[in-house]
Amino acid sequence: MTLLPSSGTGWTVTSPTQPRGEAPAAAEIVAGIDRVTQHHGPWTTNYSLVPGVRTRDDEPDPNDRTRIRRLVQLVSDVAGRPVADLRILDLACLEGQVALEFARLGARVVGIEGRESNVAKARFAAQTLGLTNLELHHDDVRNLSRETYGGFDVVLCLGILYHLDDEDVFTFLQAVGEVCDGAAVVDTHVGLANERTYVFEGQTYAGASYVEHDADAEDEDKLANRWASLDNPLSLWLTRPSLYNFLSECGFTSVWECHQPRWEGMHDDRVTLLAVKGGRVTSLPSEPEVEIGASAWPELEPAVQSDPGLDTGATSEATVQALADTDERLQEARRKVRRLRTRVRTLRTRVHTLRARVRTLEGELEEIRGSKVGRAHSAAVRLRDRWSSRRR
Repeated sequence: MTLLPSSGTGWTVTSPTQPRGEAPAAAEIVAGIDRVTQHHGPWTTNYSLVPGVRTRDDEPDPNDRTRIRRLVQLVSDVAGRPVADLRILDLACLEGQVALEFARLGARVVGIEGRESNVAKARFAAQTLGLTNLELHHDDVRNLSRETYGGFDVVLCLGILYHLDDEDVFTFLQAVGEVCDGAAVVDTHVGLANERTYVFEGQTYAGASYVEHDADAEDEDKLANRWASLDNPLSLWLTRPSLYNFLSECGFTSVWECHQPRWEGMHDDRVTLLAVKGGRVTSLPSEPEVEIGASAWPELEPAVQSDPGLDTGATSEATVQALADTDERLQEARRKVRRLRTRVRTLRTRVHTLRARVRTLEGELEEIRGSKVGRAHSAAVRLRDRWSSRRR
């Protein structure tokens, strides 16, 4: 990834006045990655710590590069000042991939992550890079408040909103609006159909359900599934209109969607939104006496509905039922696709775990071989010396 010009790149500084320490040797970093993997499981992100050393041994996903470049570009374009001058919050920061990148650009970054194993990996990476401008907290993002964490120029809400359900979605976004002093980047899945409706503070919002965990999943299994929610079995994916409208309710005066830079492989039901906290314009100079209120987006029609143009009777009833059956099959297919995505993510995590175990076993085998060869060599030397002494 080509970083944008900033006051801190490479191993020299983390901010205009904050020097970094000596870079650890590559072999030392690799050994540290192995120790962290043994204690906390395999890394889910493939992050480059130094040239030639990554947190995983498989090929990096080029989509990760384009996604992070997209975020850095977006923040750089709207910040109005150098990235190194910003205080940035990364919510549900996982293993710190995005937070690390902004910290390496010199920003003061706070990362909040609900899984302790992810926090441990992010802290290892930050320590390896000598980043003292990155704070990492093991906490539930649903505990976010200005009283606890303060205010931020930029809030990154990436891949977390669609893991929350019902009321948590709304209270969480309210907290984002509370701590945000400039702009929030909301990268999330959206509901493509109006399957469920919710009333929050007197307003009705719509969305679709997504299965996060099996109903009988244990807490331990939920924590181990790093690509799912912390505890709730279902999540709510707000529709675009509901998400736009509620962001407005949270104090964001403009909501933009990012199309460029392009994120290759982005699903049709995923959006990257930039929500800006500004002064709300309520009138125009040409008509100062006319107050202009916020205009809400109309909601999607319910997923199952009858066609008002159909005549009543047996034929129209059959047609309506056929439409309803087709819509239900479509919704069930969407739910299956969502479950399969979760299953694929879980299998990838298991593969990475097995790879880490294989590397550990290979290391132990080499130690055993080395020990046996050493003992055999010592025995041969003793026999040779004994034979030599007898010949004398």
